[in-house]
Amino acid sequence: MIIRFFRSGFFSQYVTVLIISLIIWMPVFFSAPEVLVYPGFNPLYVLLANLIAPFPLLASILSFFIVYILAFFFNAILSNNQLQLRTGSVAMLVFVVYQAHSPHLTAFTPFLTGLPFVLGALHSLLQLYSSKNATMTIFHASFFAGLSALFYFPFIVLFIAVYGALIITRVSSVREWIVPLIGFFAPLFFLATYYFLVDELLLRFQELSRIVVGFGFHLPALGLLEWAVYGLILIMFFMALNWSAGSESDNSIGMRKRISMLWLVFVVLILSMGLDKGSAGSVGLLMLIPSVFTSYYLSFAKRLRWAQIFLVLLVCLVLASHFKELLS
Repeated sequence: MIIRFFRSGFFSQYVTVLIISLIIWMPVFFSAPEVLVYPGFNPLYVLLANLIAPFPLLASILSFFIVYILAFFFNAILSNNQLQLRTGSVAMLVFVVYQAHSPHLTAFTPFLTGLPFVLGALHSLLQLYSSKNATMTIFHASFFAGLSALFYFPFIVLFIAVYGALIITRVSSVREWIVPLIGFFAPLFFLATYYFLVDELLLRFQELSRIVVGFGFHLPALGLLEWAVYGLILIMFFMALNWSAGSESDNSIGMRKRISMLWLVFVVLILSMGLDKGSAGSVGLLMLIPSVFTSYYLSFAKRLRWAQIFLVLLVCLVLASHFKELLS
């Protein structure tokens, strides 16, 4: 019943997602956390954080609007790539719940500020196989990937995903293999030029070297409620994978290419967790591709009784985890 409602094309879907989002963010609005400058190399985020640091409530409101607006973008990306019904908004609900499943993900973080450009890169990669102008599509994907890394350094691994996408789509033009280098390093070049002019280039290079040398995975401590949330997300992810591998899903060549690219991005985002130095973004990294598969599954599968129960339970647990922080 609930999934059928979000599959339809009513304006009330967007209002419902807005209400759920407001309820999730309500504890943050009542007790706004201070804006932190997280460790690591996140220059554009640091610039924004320093500007907004005196206004923690404004930062919380901004994080809310970023996620809610990105939910529309995420919804459009999946619709344009046949991963969701064009009139549906299942992806909006899944995106908001997954990207705000934990209280610390509702804060203003480097991951959140870089996420719009990651979605831009993901859309370009999914469009690559069917694009009539592959050169510009590759450039957009690599440019967005490079720009996202200036907000949240672990996103730099998307450079691997861009070249992996070229292999998946069997691009043979030499020019199109060079284009990602131009697109990805263009924003990094301008930043390096600035650091050179202010005599900080060597200092920043040493900072990046320490991050790369210190590569390692750090699992956060989780309570019972958090384990329950991740357990439900994992169950729904496996249900989506099982369905997408079956005969009920779209098995066209174009869809198989998109699924392969999603797996590629998922793997490189797992690798990027090793570059995260406590910026509260590593958990959000893991949620992006499962939210795509789950939205795809919920949008097209015919038998969704258990999925619907799990989705409702997940929303309830996410709300409980946020209000638990407020009450404590």
